[in-house]
Order: sequence, then C-alpha cells, then structure tokens
Amino acid sequence: MRGDHLRASLGIGHGHVIESRKLRDHLHHFDERMDALTSVEPLIYIDGNFGPENIIGIINGSPPKVMRHFDPGENTYHFQDEEFDIGMVADGLRDILDRARKRLAEISPWPPRR
Repeated sequence: MRGDHLRASLGIGHGHVIESRKLRDHLHHFDERMDALTSVEPLIYIDGNFGPENIIGIINGSPPKVMRHFDPGENTYHFQDEEFDIGMVADGLRDILDRARKRLAEISPWPPRR
C-alpha cells in the first residue's frame, strides 16, 4: 500500500501524532456532521468561533452547541465535543517535513552532483 511504503521510507511508526484522521474527517465531512447535529433537535449552535473557550456564554438558559472553535491562548481546536492540540499537530507536520527533506536528500541530492 502506498501509505505503508511512504511511512516506512520516512521512518514513521504507528502512534505518530498525524496518524489519527479524526480532525481531518471532521473538517472534510463537516456537512455530514452538521446534518447529524441539526436533525436531532432544534438548538442554538455556534460555528467558526475564535477566542478563549469561556467567551461562549449561556443563551436562553443553556450553553449553545459549539461546532468549530479555535482557542489561540490554549492552541486548541474544538470540533463539537472533541478537543485537538494544534501545537502537537503542527509539531507532527514539522517532523514529517524534516523527515521528507532528509529522505529526499538521500535519494536525490539537490543540487545535482557533477
């Protein structure tokens, strides 16, 4: 499989922070998540919020449902009830970039040697 070959080539084992597809799936299938949320009951929801988590107050006596929220102070991204550490994701992506650059230099030195 292509993914297995690429992980082996870069020396990325199971358990790497980027292995989880949960955040990617939430963002990619946002419309399905929205359909599931809105089909349950009428409710108030907040989407695309940016700021501290406590910025969201009580509306009509209860907290609103939060679809997507980024807290820059905590460097966390919330999708509904799940929290993702964006700093860890960024570190994982930097690790993969570093590994890819190193591997590319091993198999195809640039600039070409004469």
